[in-house]
Amino acid sequence: MKSVKLWDIKAAAETIEQDSLSDLDLKKYLLVIIIFGEIGMWLGGYAMIIPALAIFWFIAAIAVKVLGLNYCFKSNLNRDGKDFIKRFLVLSVPIAIRLSVASLVVGTLLAIPICAILKPSFSGLPVQMSYFLLDLCLELIFFIWVARWLKRLNLRPVS
Repeated sequence: MKSVKLWDIKAAAETIEQDSLSDLDLKKYLLVIIIFGEIGMWLGGYAMIIPALAIFWFIAAIAVKVLGLNYCFKSNLNRDGKDFIKRFLVLSVPIAIRLSVASLVVGTLLAIPICAILKPSFSGLPVQMSYFLLDLCLELIFFIWVARWLKRLNLRPVS
């Protein structure tokens, strides 16, 4: 297992040229991208909320992503344990698009009556909490869906 090259671009390029990264190594790189993405989200928006709650949300979001990615990785190991990143990325695109469309449609259909009934009182912390909980639920659904497809691929004969 290689260490993740966080700063040294030359060393990262050499690692690619040597073609010596395992799927576990690549999973570490994906985890770093996810964590840094979440840090960016936190600095950009979560930090504006109540600090203690923001920290809890940040930790919960990271935990769901790390556990979800590990669950998908283990689902892929049941086969030949290879090509996790390729399989994960290829399956993620249509699943993410379907979840985005579904959440847009459902969110719009739910927002119309909610806004009509609650109008100005529907803002602030309850709205932020509901968005965050919805986001966590969508992420859980995403990782479970990807893992299910990885398991389906496991049932097919390896060529």
